[in-house]
Amino acid sequence: MAAAYVAARQFEHQHEAWPWVRAFAEAGMIGALADWFAVVALFRHPMGIPIPHTAIVQKKKDRIGERLAHFVRSNFLSAEVLRSQVVKHKLVSKGLEWLVKPENSRKVSQFIGKQVIGVAQNSDSQSFCKDVSQSLCTKLSHTPVERGFGRWIGETMHGEEFRSVAAPLLGKLATRLEDQREWVESEVGESASPSRSKLITKLSKAATKAFSSHVVNQLSKQLRAASENPEDPLHEKLEQTLAELAMELQTEEENSEWASWRQSVLQSENTQSAVATLLSKAGEMAASEQGELTGQLEKGLSKMALRTLNTPSELSRWEVEAGKLATNIADQYGDAFERLIVDRVAEWDGKELSRNLENSVGADLQYIRINGSLIGGLIGVALYAIGLYVWGS
Repeated sequence: MAAAYVAARQFEHQHEAWPWVRAFAEAGMIGALADWFAVVALFRHPMGIPIPHTAIVQKKKDRIGERLAHFVRSNFLSAEVLRSQVVKHKLVSKGLEWLVKPENSRKVSQFIGKQVIGVAQNSDSQSFCKDVSQSLCTKLSHTPVERGFGRWIGETMHGEEFRSVAAPLLGKLATRLEDQREWVESEVGESASPSRSKLITKLSKAATKAFSSHVVNQLSKQLRAASENPEDPLHEKLEQTLAELAMELQTEEENSEWASWRQSVLQSENTQSAVATLLSKAGEMAASEQGELTGQLEKGLSKMALRTLNTPSELSRWEVEAGKLATNIADQYGDAFERLIVDRVAEWDGKELSRNLENSVGADLQYIRINGSLIGGLIGVALYAIGLYVWGS
């Protein structure tokens, strides 16, 4: 551009085209220099001169970091964006389709098994289980878990599949009741009101014992019949009772008796100690039966994933729950994500950051300068043409 300007100045009187070249070159140099200054001023002081409002990235990197963090959170990590992306990309469906494949369910089950065994074999496993128990119980004590439990009861505890599971349990209950016949008769007999007459007292105890024996026989008989016949009326009564319980659990308010009971139980030291013991025992059992544990877990995961995929209502509910989870994560950890970006940018050296940014977009910056020259030159030609038209020179 400079050579064209020098040539145009030298020969502008020899041909009428040279003034146009001069106008283009003159404005082009100005445009190139202006763009060079503007681009360089973003990253450093032009020619090392500390001109005000230059080296902007170096001086304002913390402020840039804050605005970048806010931009990322608002446009990529907001609750609505995350929820919509989970629903849009059907992450639950894709995850379940991945989990259905045997090799993937095997990987997950083996990973879980290794983690459980690692905890069990840790020398400080008791302390770990205690901490996990306290944290889990405290979290659950403030979470309306009875609603989810009620929904689970309402969705699963009915129909042929539930009766096939309940039947053997009812049979075992009948056997247990028969084994404890003497204890029941003794306890009921002791509750009979004593009388001054020894004869009346004996008769009362005998009658009470006979009645309790009859009750045990009848109850055992009904339990045994229900265990052998899925169509027994006892199953229907049991399912009806469970359905009423499920409805009650799902409609209870936070200040209800169920909520108070949940908080009192989960916040008690006995419950937390029992959960810690259960976790510890589960870890020990997992360590002693690693192969069986991972095998059963693999089958259970694959079966659960396949059943959910084949049940549209269940899959839809999972999608909704996944969206809620994404929303909760954004609400709970959004500030932390934003703070992470701000702190990370604050740790960077301003000069190094500017140098790296300038080098990473260096080729594009050259095109900016070239475009500045061309645009400036065209504007120069336009202004020269306007001058000729208005003033004739």
